[in-house]
Amino acid sequence: MQNDLLRYKTLIENLNAAVLVEDENRTISLVNQTFCDLFHIPAPPEALMGMDCSESAEQSKSLFKDPEAFLAGVTKLLKDREPVFNEALEMLDGTMLERDYIPIFDDKIYLGHLWVYKDLTPHYKLEHQLTEARNALAALSLTDPLTQLGNRRYIDSTLEFQMALAQRLGRSLSFVMIDLDDFKQVNDTYGHQKGDAVLQAFTEFLSAHLRKTDFLGRLGGEEFVMILPDTSAMTTSELIDKLLIKLQNRTLADLKITFSAGITELPPNMPISSHASGINEIIHFADTAMYEAKSLGKNQWVVKTFQSIEH
Repeated sequence: MQNDLLRYKTLIENLNAAVLVEDENRTISLVNQTFCDLFHIPAPPEALMGMDCSESAEQSKSLFKDPEAFLAGVTKLLKDREPVFNEALEMLDGTMLERDYIPIFDDKIYLGHLWVYKDLTPHYKLEHQLTEARNALAALSLTDPLTQLGNRRYIDSTLEFQMALAQRLGRSLSFVMIDLDDFKQVNDTYGHQKGDAVLQAFTEFLSAHLRKTDFLGRLGGEEFVMILPDTSAMTTSELIDKLLIKLQNRTLADLKITFSAGITELPPNMPISSHASGINEIIHFADTAMYEAKSLGKNQWVVKTFQSIEH
């Protein structure tokens, strides 16, 4: 029996976890140095043997971010005498712990319990970093890096959602395709760095004139799109008119810039049998309208309407 006790003591002392064993009266039977270090106990483990732990939780609660929750958890575990594993706890200094509580029985006779505290701070930090990295990658996959606007994937998902919402609420939805006029000349004459500055300035210009509920995305190159919920084609054309007039009296990145726009509208209560086909149809109508505006001399808009997008 003495040899068994020595083996258990050696095992506990070398575990990479804070371990405390209490008997049925909450007297310390075994404890290791890791436990003393974790709970800032200056005495060595052997000095704690035989000590009463009935007040220990109260004394230790100030080390935890939520002291009362820690205290309530200990009280409940001691009352229920049911094993609990991997209970997450956060200490005031940011240390992340997982706690195991294991009651000890001989047949049905309660002999005490075992506390095991594992410091998983590095694991939690790595998990947090991985989550941030995944979120950043997800954002990159949906975001145009130059303008920080939604890209084609994000445009499609936003349009699908707004179409479904408009259909459910019986409201209009307008979609606008915008293309900067003669943008290739900007790049050819001033270089791509100047072209990038123009695209960024144009993004800021458009964003400043949209509502919080509106969506602005970059389809690619010098092509932008607007998704305007609860907005008719007529109201949208008035907005585009205003933007064209404002651009006549200002420069973007020190250059005079114009654009052509194609406008289309999903009327209220229009049936949509397939959102995927509906997305392609709306983009096609707006794109066709935008090229008509180009053919008419640029620096203007064209509205192209449709009766149905059922397929």
